[in-house]
Order: sequence, then C-alpha cells, then structure tokens
Amino acid sequence: MKARHMFDPFVPSFNRRNFMRAGFAAAGAMGLAAWKQQAIAQTEGLSPARFLFIYTPSGREPSWRTDTPGPSYTLGPTMQMFEPYKSKLSIIDGLTVVKFDYGNFNSHFAGSVCMLSGKEPQRIGTTANEGVPASVQRTFDHLLGDRIGIETPVRNIVVGGLDTNNKDGVQSISWSAPLQVETPIHDPAKAFAALFAGGASTPLPTDPAQAEALRLRQEWEKEILGLSQLNTANFKARLGTQEAQQLQAHEANLANLLQQVQNTPTNPVALPAACTSVDYDKLMAGLSTDDFQRHHDLQSRILAAGLACGRTRVAAYSMAGINGSMTVPGTERQHHFHDDSAEQHYRAFDLYYGDRVKFLLDELASYPEGDGSVLDHTIIVWSTDIGWTPSEHDHERHPVYMLGGLPSKKLRMGEYIKVAYDMGANRADGLNNPNNRRLHELLLTIAEQMGVTDLSDFADPAYVQGPLSEVLV
Repeated sequence: MKARHMFDPFVPSFNRRNFMRAGFAAAGAMGLAAWKQQAIAQTEGLSPARFLFIYTPSGREPSWRTDTPGPSYTLGPTMQMFEPYKSKLSIIDGLTVVKFDYGNFNSHFAGSVCMLSGKEPQRIGTTANEGVPASVQRTFDHLLGDRIGIETPVRNIVVGGLDTNNKDGVQSISWSAPLQVETPIHDPAKAFAALFAGGASTPLPTDPAQAEALRLRQEWEKEILGLSQLNTANFKARLGTQEAQQLQAHEANLANLLQQVQNTPTNPVALPAACTSVDYDKLMAGLSTDDFQRHHDLQSRILAAGLACGRTRVAAYSMAGINGSMTVPGTERQHHFHDDSAEQHYRAFDLYYGDRVKFLLDELASYPEGDGSVLDHTIIVWSTDIGWTPSEHDHERHPVYMLGGLPSKKLRMGEYIKVAYDMGANRADGLNNPNNRRLHELLLTIAEQMGVTDLSDFADPAYVQGPLSEVLV
C-alpha cells in the first residue's frame, strides 16, 4: 500500500458544525518523539474522558475464556499479548446483542449491526437467501458524540481496515440515522485529514500543485455527497411516512454539506499548540511492510493522535469485514471462508487482531496525561459479531473486552467478569430472553460513568434493565 498525503478530508457524520479545510502545509517543525513527551491532552477546555469501539469479525475461538473469574484470571493463548495491560483489561463473559430473528437475518450481518444499536434491526435486502439488516436508529457512537463531542472539531469518527470489498458495506457497524449506514473511512490519508485538516493556522494552498490537490479534494467530497443524494432518492418510493420524513431531513443535511464544500471555510478550528506539528509521514515511520498490518497500525496511530490532541472524543474502528480478503500469518484463506473445524485458522486471526489492538494500546499509552496516559482516560470496548461458538453462528456470550480506563475509576478493570446468562433450549431462546444482559447495556453503563445520562433515545427499553452492576466497583 503506497500512502498518499492528506488533502482529502472526509466528514464521516452529517452533523459537523464546520466543514474542515486542508491547510496543513506547515506541519512538521517538532519531531513526533518530542511531541509525544508533552502532556498533549491537557489542553484548555478538553475533558479527558474518551470512548473507542473496536470491531473484529467472525467471532473468536474458545481460548479467550477462562475458568478463573475475578482479578486473578489467566490470559488464554490468544490473549497473551495483553499481559502488560492486564490491570487495564476486563474480559466480560455473558453478554449478548439485541434480539433479532435468526430465520430472517444473516447472523454475521445482524450481529455487526446490533453491536452499537440497541433496537431490533430492519431488513433491507437479501444476500445468499438471507436477510440483510440495517439499524433502525442512530447508533451509540453517534449519540455519545452528540453529547460529549460538541466542543471537539469532530464529534465522532469511524475508520476501517484495508480490504478489497469495502464498497459492499461489510465493515458497517455505525449508523448516522435510521437506515443510514456510516461507511468507515478506509483510506488513512482521508482519516488523518478528517481529524486534523483545518487545525493549522496556515493559509489555503497557493502553490499550483497544492491548489490542484485542494480542487481534487473538493471534487471528491462532492462526488461522495452527490452519490449519497442519488442513493437516498432511490429509496423514497419504498419508505413509509416516518422513514420519508427522516430521509427528507437527511437530504437537507446533504444539500447543506454540498453547499459547504463549494465554499472556502473562513473559521478553521485551531489546533492546540503542542499538536500543530502532527505529521502524517512521521506517523507512517517504522510500520510493518505487510499491507494489512501497516494499514491497521497506521489507522491506530491516527486515532491515538486524534484522541490525544482533542480532535475527537468518540471513535469506532471496524478492522475488517466477514467477507474480506485478508489473510494473516498461519492462514491460507480469508477469515470467513474455511472449514468450521479449523481451530488453528481462528487462532491465527485472533492472534493477529490481538496484536493490532495491543499496538493501539501502546500508542494511546505513549501520550502522557496527568499522572498517567491518554489510555488511562480512554475506555475501549472491543467485540465481534458472533458469540460463544463461532461455527454455530450463535449470539450466546459474545467475547467482550473493556480496556483502558476512565478518570472516575468506577469501572471494574483488571478482572474476568462473568455475567449470568440463560442459554435456554436453543440459541433463539437465549437471544430473546429479556433477562439476559446485552452489549448495549454495557455501553449505557459506560456512558453513565462518563456523565451522560440522557440517552433515552438509545436502545429498546424492554431490553434495558439498568446499569450493568457486574462491571462497577
């Protein structure tokens, strides 16, 4: 993968206060290593609490589990890389996702849609004779960004991993509105520009080459937004009254954004002084030569820098999709296409994703903040679309990991936490049982710990029993 420079800012959500500009030519005065030694996140007006959701596909083989719950738990073979962060890692065993009809939906797609959405999905199409689901609400990352991202240049951002079928929406875990998927930003240059463009006080490019890059950026923006307008227009005839009203509001947002990309912003948001030297090329230094690993780790560095510099406080990272083309050391085929009994195949992918998440933790930990690091003030939830037995495509007891921390220190970190789960007579029983706890209840509990208690517009109240006490001290 040959990296490009950062002249293509992408606004991943339709609620941006300003469309960011790419006047970033003067960055680079301070080296990255020296920059990281400063307490970057201690900038004026920046509250340190941050949230990051990580998605990896197709479940995990059983060695993530342990028979020793509590603080003395042991890390299984695919979790050994987290030993240095064991005190900042809690494994939560016993959560499922919001209920859906197994007979109506593809289990993988439904699982990925339901992770950040607390309501039963809606069917919007068919693949391989199975239903394709869509979120019927704005997902948790957007709703949280609405509350705590008001004072940051980017309320929330969604990035994705390198793959060959990104256009198929297979990495879609985030939804900006009912039935409106938030396509992850797969190009690291665009992700970097989305977070940092417009942050420097330099003027717009005057050099002919830079001016042409700016023109191409604006054309790219108009192409993406124009395509979105075309797609929404095609849905009109198939929607009911409520959905049509939502679509009308969405189209108004698109029209507003199209108008903005044709006008030069006059009030770019200034970066904190310590962050004006963030350099895309320096972020690429020392990364792997493997395309997939380099891409994942570069996205992690960009996210870590964006969180540390106060550019955003809410992010989602979809590392891959279930039908992706990625292979990893120890495998010959992509993740989802293999013999269901191939446990070593699963383990190879689990080790790869574990190493990538560990790399992200290292990046967050490298930024000093207060008496700790940015990692200590960033709560991360990592999960996957399939539960206890991946080969069965079930949703019993999803692998859920809570990493990092929050300033309030009310979350139970450094433990293996078992939450009671009633399996029922079959997999549908467990999914439909209102007494079983859900991933969205963990998200609501975390939001409450971040001071956000007005999320009544998130999740089906029939499947919300209150805070998940098992994760609280």
